[in-house]
Amino acid sequence: MNLNKKNFLTFGLAPLFFAASCTSSTAPASQTTDSQRMDNTQANAKTITILHTNDMHGSYMPFRAVDGNSTAQTGDEGRDTLITFGKASLIGGFGHMASAIKKVRNEKGADKVLLVDGGDTFGDDQLANLTKGEAMIKLMNKVGYDLMTIGNHDFDYGLERTRELEQLANFPMRAANIIDEKTQLPLFGEPYIIKEVDGVKLAILSVGYRNTNKTGNPNNMKGLRFEVGQEVVKKYMPELREKADIVVVVSHEGTAVDDMMAKEVQGID
Repeated sequence: MNLNKKNFLTFGLAPLFFAASCTSSTAPASQTTDSQRMDNTQANAKTITILHTNDMHGSYMPFRAVDGNSTAQTGDEGRDTLITFGKASLIGGFGHMASAIKKVRNEKGADKVLLVDGGDTFGDDQLANLTKGEAMIKLMNKVGYDLMTIGNHDFDYGLERTRELEQLANFPMRAANIIDEKTQLPLFGEPYIIKEVDGVKLAILSVGYRNTNKTGNPNNMKGLRFEVGQEVVKKYMPELREKADIVVVVSHEGTAVDDMMAKEVQGID
């Protein structure tokens, strides 16, 4: 089933998760009325819920947020993507997040929920720095992540430590546009994952930040080449549309670039 065709029903985006529904109908269109087709669509609809986090930067405890702009995203100026807090409040923390994840899995069915991270995950917090990212990996293993996209600050402890953390993770780390110069393949080999969820083949393609080597110590990422995410997504899209019913991109390129990529690259659901 190809969700770019008429059997695509809904694909909604929410602050914590987004859901994709796909449908199929076996009766010829000429033999069905509009109401019958709607009944078939509703009867065969499936829902997949994807929970998403990004830029945790080693934070695992709740923190106090002040009112006003809560984002620091390049390209947000003049756009309607700013997130603001209406009042000062204590938010976040892995304990709260684990409860929220458990609630959604209970409501939707754990086998129909995916949990992904968009990168900049390992460091900045004291415990994360003391353990060089291992604390975050253990917490992510505990709540059951399915995938992590590699962000620009995920090399802050050096490439070899990034490789070690990938080995500690119970989930794959991916970035299709971060190339290992020795192998000429994406870092950690595969550029994407494909998971079958409730009979639906769902591909998740990860892209990192093209300017990673300009935002951190270049010695921490020697031997890597950083390509433009949008061009890499275009390259893989025909392959993914053949292999999967739904194609999702998890990107660390930034909201302005992601917005442009979603509009310009055909095939992204």
